Amino acid sequence: MTSLEHLDLSKNYLREGFKNIIRVLPNSHLLSLVCEDCDLDDKAIAELTQVFSNDTLLLQSLNLNKNKITNQTLFNWLEVLLNTSLRQLHFNNNQISNSYEREHLLAQGLT
Repeated sequence: MTSLEHLDLSKNYLREGFKNIIRVLPNSHLLSLVCEDCDLDDKAIAELTQVFSNDTLLLQSLNLNKNKITNQTLFNWLEVLLNTSLRQLHFNNNQISNSYEREHLLAQGLT
């Protein structure tokens, strides 16, 4: 197990390699991951959903700003987040639209 606690991968094209990177998260001491402007899309969020379902994940802060994330998988992922140690989530400047019927999920995840 690595003792690395903070990892910033911003401005890297991670779309294809993202799954390999996040696969090791449950076996690490990583507390903060920054993947800003990494061309991540809904497929990446679907992969994150699987990783965040692992109860050994210690990650507390995740920055996904400036990617290509849409509502398509985001709200499924937010449901999983309720049972994690994540305390900070950043996803500004993505392709997320207002969705009144799903706003309560986001509100629950933030409380």
